[in-house]
Amino acid sequence: MNEINVSIPYSLFEKLFEDYFKYNLMPTTDERADLSIENVKKYWILLNSGTRNELINDIEMWEEPKISIEDLPKPFKPKSGDKYYYINEDGISIVRCYDEDDDSDVGMAENAQCYRTREDAQKWLDFMKSMME
Repeated sequence: MNEINVSIPYSLFEKLFEDYFKYNLMPTTDERADLSIENVKKYWILLNSGTRNELINDIEMWEEPKISIEDLPKPFKPKSGDKYYYINEDGISIVRCYDEDDDSDVGMAENAQCYRTREDAQKWLDFMKSMME
């Protein structure tokens, strides 16, 4: 392989390397993505932790989710008096009944955050967690 030695600022090297990597991960050919990943492995030691984390996030973004969005329950828009489940920071909660005069209930329904059953809410929660892994 031909080599060229140049002196460039490290920040520019990182940016060029990261852009090269992201470009080659785009859905083109597996061969280009594989080569890009091999180069990252080869030059990993030269990258700081911030750039390493960026590259890891880029790789994870292109991975197939463990749970398919097509398998998830369709959004539920409750009517007045319907009970519904929702996800909050503590997990899954239930509201006794939907109130169309309550801005919070209306907002949840408009943003597809209402679930007909606890199981439906759990499927969405599991999906969201799998996307964070």
